[in-house]
Amino acid sequence: MDKLYKTLFLKAIKSRMAQRLPEFELVKPAADAQGYDVFVGSMLYRHRDMPGRCAWLKWSPGPGMERYFHLSLGWSSGPAILPYNPVRDERVFSARGPVLDLSGGCIDLEQIEGRSGIGGITIPSPWDQLLLVKAAAPRAVQQAAQMKAFAEAQALSEADRASAVDVTLDDVFNRIQAKLPDFVAALKS
Repeated sequence: MDKLYKTLFLKAIKSRMAQRLPEFELVKPAADAQGYDVFVGSMLYRHRDMPGRCAWLKWSPGPGMERYFHLSLGWSSGPAILPYNPVRDERVFSARGPVLDLSGGCIDLEQIEGRSGIGGITIPSPWDQLLLVKAAAPRAVQQAAQMKAFAEAQALSEADRASAVDVTLDDVFNRIQAKLPDFVAALKS
């Protein structure tokens, strides 16, 4: 994730998780846990009050200089087991809720909502205006758009970036809270 946004993003996640979803706790998976490598670089939260099947949230920042992240809702057969699908059962790729006969797995929030989860959730920036310039536009138009986006991005303060992160996360937390009750109820059934 873009270094100008990553620290703000991680700090905001920790703060909002404590405020809006206090029933979830941050977990650092053991290096020898099955599926550990799937969760490296992610923030993994486990539901505190589920002794049997357990609900999880996995926040995964995008790589490199990107401003996107993925949020997955997961499940496992117990709180000591990571939300990992070791058999790579293909039902997970089309599921909109937990697949209860699997020991675990994770599903992107967008997939649960019935949308494509491939692109992730993007934190807005002036660079987004480049997507509006047609590929067939004259080179001068493309360069002018790039220079304008660059100038606007350079002019952003840390408070502006923090505001973009806050607006994005407010929306995402509202979306989580709309889907989480049904997800948890399915695990308890």
